[in-house]
Amino acid sequence: MRRSVLALAFLCSAGAQAEALALADAVHLAAQRHPDVVAAEKRLAAAEARAEQAHSYRYNPEISYEAQRRRLRDGGRTRDFYLTLAQPLEVGGKRDLRIQKAEAERKAAAAALALARLQAGVRAARAYVQAWHAQQLLRLRKREAALARRLVQAAQKRLALGAGSAVELQAAQGMRTEAERRLLTARESWLAAARALQEAIGADKPVSALTLPKPPPLALPDDPGALARARHPELRHAQALLDAARLQARLTERAWTPDPTLSVMVGREAGDRLAKLGISVALPIWNTRRDAARAAFSEAAAREEELAWLATRLALAAREAARRLQAAARAWQAAPPAPSFALLEKALDAGEIGVASFITLAQQLLRAQEARLGLLRDLWLARARAAQAMGCLTFLLGTCTTEEQP
Repeated sequence: MRRSVLALAFLCSAGAQAEALALADAVHLAAQRHPDVVAAEKRLAAAEARAEQAHSYRYNPEISYEAQRRRLRDGGRTRDFYLTLAQPLEVGGKRDLRIQKAEAERKAAAAALALARLQAGVRAARAYVQAWHAQQLLRLRKREAALARRLVQAAQKRLALGAGSAVELQAAQGMRTEAERRLLTARESWLAAARALQEAIGADKPVSALTLPKPPPLALPDDPGALARARHPELRHAQALLDAARLQARLTERAWTPDPTLSVMVGREAGDRLAKLGISVALPIWNTRRDAARAAFSEAAAREEELAWLATRLALAAREAARRLQAAARAWQAAPPAPSFALLEKALDAGEIGVASFITLAQQLLRAQEARLGLLRDLWLARARAAQAMGCLTFLLGTCTTEEQP
């Protein structure tokens, strides 16, 4: 409930040009409000309407009235009329098959909605992690530029005091130029990543102040492949389409059985009252529909093969994603703590290190911090990949819970 309120507030609030957004809320926003998800919801509504319509009888009764005037040979005249009521009957179990097929298509639409939510949530998570990484690199580049400017000031001061050289000042100025160039590149990367995140969550305003929570425990299932086979919405979607194709094949086969039409006629002719009961049946001579039935059964067989291969692919992908997630978690656990630039600045101010040593150490600390940020980014991306491969969006921020329902 709280997450839904936060998501609604993010979409509807006005005034500020940028919004702070947590990872969980970004995933929830995309899974509920992304245009792809909204379109899938409308397709599900359409499928539900078709499922309701399938319960209706296929044919409506037909009524016809004919009137005529006749001149007889003896010079007399008659006024005749004929009133006919006809009702076609759907036989051969075709109505039950239509109901079952519509229900299978409704299940396919529901699975498609669950798949759309999974994909939208994972895309949002990936975009969020990439945007967070770009934001952190931008902050790091700002820190690097500040260090470079401070180094230039220190080199100028040392040169004025006769303790430095022009070569040190040139080296410091070169570091500042490179730092400013990297800062400009990082700023462009952040803007691009922020726009990608905005598109991924389907929002109409930019976001800022991104924070990644502490990575949750792995809590991987014993067999990720079996979990994917059991719950992945793409597999449920393919299974529902297969069921619909099989029912369509049976329905096409039953179409060979013609539907009869019962009719009752009453009227008057030449003063005599008429009453007639009739039945008419189409003869399947010129069109037996057998080729159509054979094509429908072939289509169902093709979907069955596709389903089997999809189950294998999803299981393999889930196991590979779990392996990569474990490797990323081990790499993150082995990462050293975040380096401190404050000690380096104190050493420069105290004159304990020169300009050249400062540049070397600063570059080492910057690379270490970049590597640490990259490891955390890779861990979250691997987690998003595993969530998508197993078909479990809740695994992204915790563990697999009960199956998400559209």
